[in-house]
Amino acid sequence: MVDSHAGSDRADARHVITLASIDRPRVVVQDAGTIRTIAVSGELDPAFADHLATLLDDALMECRHVVLDISRAKFVDSAGAHLPARTHTRAHAVSLSIVPARKPVQRVFEVCGVAAILLVAGGVQRASGRAAAGSRA
Repeated sequence: MVDSHAGSDRADARHVITLASIDRPRVVVQDAGTIRTIAVSGELDPAFADHLATLLDDALMECRHVVLDISRAKFVDSAGAHLPARTHTRAHAVSLSIVPARKPVQRVFEVCGVAAILLVAGGVQRASGRAAAGSRA
């Protein structure tokens, strides 16, 4: 236990290390014809979920197929896990595929019941291929 008065330099140093270790979320958006891929890496926390919701809403209005790639996400809370499900319910004329995350993150989607309702693809190329095949049908 660190006393807030004595040894404050040690407490400050530990605090800086903690802040530096946070994996800030990043997103990369790519369009290929009617397919938009939104790739998320880092930590999908509530603050970033609002930004991602905007990106997904825009994609629903601008594309026929949306691929949400969370394969590089390191953390997702329940708000982040429910976001694709809420998007899916609004995606009337748009297909939405999700590229699954690593096991611990994917488990959040499973526990929240989200994995069962979304088309889960084995990778971005497979999801894009399914979307392209669907647009030719």
